[in-house]
Amino acid sequence: MFKRLRALTLTELIISTIIVSLVVGGVFSAEFAMRSTSKQLTDDIQVYLMTQALADYIRQSVRRTHGDITTANSGMSVNAGTQTICFRMDVEVSGTYTPNIYTDDNWHCFTLVGTNVYACDTGTSAGTCTAAGSFAGTLVSDEFTSPAIPAPQVTANSATGDLYFDITLVSRKDPSVGASVSGSNLASGSAVNPQTVVRFRQRPSGF
Repeated sequence: MFKRLRALTLTELIISTIIVSLVVGGVFSAEFAMRSTSKQLTDDIQVYLMTQALADYIRQSVRRTHGDITTANSGMSVNAGTQTICFRMDVEVSGTYTPNIYTDDNWHCFTLVGTNVYACDTGTSAGTCTAAGSFAGTLVSDEFTSPAIPAPQVTANSATGDLYFDITLVSRKDPSVGASVSGSNLASGSAVNPQTVVRFRQRPSGF
């Protein structure tokens, strides 16, 4: 006995095609969304790691700083005009460190030139780095001037002997755009140009 075979009708074929198209379209949409999310996360992580590396570099300089807490700016210098921060480093002379003698010390500085940060040694007094210095990282162009970003500062208490250096570093994938601010607060930037904020407070060892 033969079974009667039933062929697909045109309506069923059209419906099947539509269903397959929807499934394939959904797969491609999900893949595109995943790729976009992955790229955004990659950009966020890259900006954060670069900014954190600069923060660690500055933190190490603060740790090595020394001076006299009763004398203002004896070990740290913040110059908003030249967008520079400097730290006094004791140097080894004839195999011996001389923390009580400041005249032979070296100042290590960081200067924001455009959106690039350069590090350099300026000798026995605080100075300014140029593009000839060592490239240390990038920051938004208004790092020292935006009211939303706390300026780098030294907090000293001669009564307790405490001294701290505070800094807020802000960078973006494209730092030339400037800081992303929502009201008076730093925002997260955008998907195509994410922003990261790194803050730290560090106490120098030589005070």
